[in-house]
Amino acid sequence: MSDTIDAPQVDPVVDGQVGDVGGTPEVADDAPILNVDDFSDHHVVVKVDGEDVRVPLSEAVAGYSRQADYTRKTQELAEQRQQLQWASAIAQALENDPAQTINLLQTHYGLSRAEAQQVANQAASDAEGASEWADPVEARVKELDDRIRQFEEDRAYQQLQ
Repeated sequence: MSDTIDAPQVDPVVDGQVGDVGGTPEVADDAPILNVDDFSDHHVVVKVDGEDVRVPLSEAVAGYSRQADYTRKTQELAEQRQQLQWASAIAQALENDPAQTINLLQTHYGLSRAEAQQVANQAASDAEGASEWADPVEARVKELDDRIRQFEEDRAYQQLQ
């Protein structure tokens, strides 16, 4: 048996980071699967900080798994950071020019003027009495009650016209 095992070509590990492997490699369903435990005494060569380093095959596989998990978590964190930046920008815009910001949000989200005013009033009351609605269920019930009240007011106004 040869000490060399043919494997699909992937970008090498560079500077301790796994290169692009293009996601899950395309393999036939009947392709043989290598059991890493059977080859735990075999080593592979990887580049770390520009130098070739021999590591056990099992550690190379574990490192790839850790890198994939790290990449996924990093992407999730970047998405959360982007959402936080968006929320911060809206909060800053509301502080600087509330009327214009509400108009822009109203246009962007297709809200009526009454709905936009309700959202603004709700935000103001939430800021003043945040502890009053610390329970998320109570806050949701209040929000739904407010929406129903607003809908009934709008309907009554339409009937009046």
